[in-house]
Amino acid sequence: WTVLIGDGFYPAIDDLGPERDVHHPAVIDLLTREFIASGYDVKWLFRVIMNTEAYQRQSVEMDPSQTTADFAAVIPTRLRSDQLYEALVCALDVESIKVDSPQARAPFQARGERGQFQELFGYDPSEDSSDVTGTIPQALFLMNSERINNLIETRNSVVAGLLEQQLTDEAMISQVYLQVLGREPDEAEQQLVLDYVKDSNNRKEAYEDLVWSLINSAEFMTKR
Repeated sequence: WTVLIGDGFYPAIDDLGPERDVHHPAVIDLLTREFIASGYDVKWLFRVIMNTEAYQRQSVEMDPSQTTADFAAVIPTRLRSDQLYEALVCALDVESIKVDSPQARAPFQARGERGQFQELFGYDPSEDSSDVTGTIPQALFLMNSERINNLIETRNSVVAGLLEQQLTDEAMISQVYLQVLGREPDEAEQQLVLDYVKDSNNRKEAYEDLVWSLINSAEFMTKR
């Protein structure tokens, strides 16, 4: 429930027990009984949670003044480091991404691409989602990384591949949004990018800027 909805029955997902206050005890008791009756079928549990109105409603931001979870809808949560790594690999259509760290110690370098990414973007999953925030090194990596910029601008980049298809600007914008964010742009976003592309002297660079800006958006790093 915590992973899918963004907020759980206990303040910390790994701190359960009789001495802990539980939110909505009737709900967790019902899920517990039915999960046992299903023969501990995890697929059944996923189906039940995903079919709830709470999961299917549009996501909403948590009210900071709220002291208990209302479970009304999914709460946006920051992606785990492994999820963010996969999202970045998918957005840039590459097999792996190495973290820029020329001054890093040997143990860091030896961890491999995923291990290095975990070192930079990892956080304690038991933390409250509202307490998980980005860091300056994380922001600088996505904004200024030479490796990221090279992958955006390479001859085999997502933008270069789309330009070869000779798509209209509207189709290009839609494809970039689908590639990076997994959704179509809304009308305001579409018009904003169209105006930017028209004002640009270089169409390729304009779409590379779009990819860069979407990767550095809060939406890219958030699960909704």
